[in-house]
Amino acid sequence: MENDPLCPTVPLTAAEKIRWRREWRSALVVQGLGRRVSFLPLSRRLNFLWAKHGDLQISDMKNGCFLVRFRCKEDYEIAVNGGPWLLGDTYLTVMRWYKGFNPWKSQVSSTLVWVQLPDLPIEFINKEAAMKIGSLIGKAIRVDRATELGARGKFARVCVEVDLTRPLLGRYKVEGIEYLIQYEGLENICTDYGQYGKSTLKCSCKDPVVVVETVEEVPETQEEESSRGPNYGDWMMVKKKGRYQSKQPLYKEGRGDKAQFVPKQGSESNRFAVFKEDTTNETQHEDSETDMRKGGTKGTEKDGKKWTCPRDRENDEGCL
Repeated sequence: MENDPLCPTVPLTAAEKIRWRREWRSALVVQGLGRRVSFLPLSRRLNFLWAKHGDLQISDMKNGCFLVRFRCKEDYEIAVNGGPWLLGDTYLTVMRWYKGFNPWKSQVSSTLVWVQLPDLPIEFINKEAAMKIGSLIGKAIRVDRATELGARGKFARVCVEVDLTRPLLGRYKVEGIEYLIQYEGLENICTDYGQYGKSTLKCSCKDPVVVVETVEEVPETQEEESSRGPNYGDWMMVKKKGRYQSKQPLYKEGRGDKAQFVPKQGSESNRFAVFKEDTTNETQHEDSETDMRKGGTKGTEKDGKKWTCPRDRENDEGCL
């Protein structure tokens, strides 16, 4: 094959490629799931989570990817076998570096996520039951401490490796009763088809529907299936809790049956109200002192003397 003079080929030997790739064999590619992350916050977070025995060397790449090299094998094993790793509310996808890695062509096919299993009976909120349910969702990795100890009764929490190229599971059954599945940190899920990374409006997963007009008697089992809820919905995405807002103080108005609790007029419920009141009092006190001083400067003249403040007048009168 002839070499193009306008686009020459770099001659590389097998020994050179092996030598150059050797230092990157223990590197990991880290990327924010669904959003880009900044270098400095990521560097601080990864050094806190992974740098237990040695230092990390983090290099930024195109398309929001970062390359992390380890000095100690123990830290590398923690990063690969641990997780899921988060930076704030964003999951960090971690995959091993491979030769010829291109950040523009890399696609995240799977990731570790925390899954909540709400409204379960208390006897099913344990490690064994949560791992069994998690295996239906994906590859169950482990449960959190509260689920293992049975210290939380609202939901079980299990870490699962899910396949993002396939629709996520939205429901499951235990003893004939349906329960919902909620995914933490996965905000962009199609509520019609359960596909991650596609909003409901932009989702193109809709299959063509063939309508066949037939008149048949529907058995009871099919009626039960048609009466059940949808397979996917907004419940699959765990919503963030809003900031707590303190209530406006109320006071009782009226007596007996006609008594009502009405918000106090002009009251402020924030924690800085007391400082504002103190500031107002101080301002009023300063204004009064200023008025008194201004009033003293006006004063009155007696025997050709002008008193600049009331105290000067009293001293002069005392001397008289």
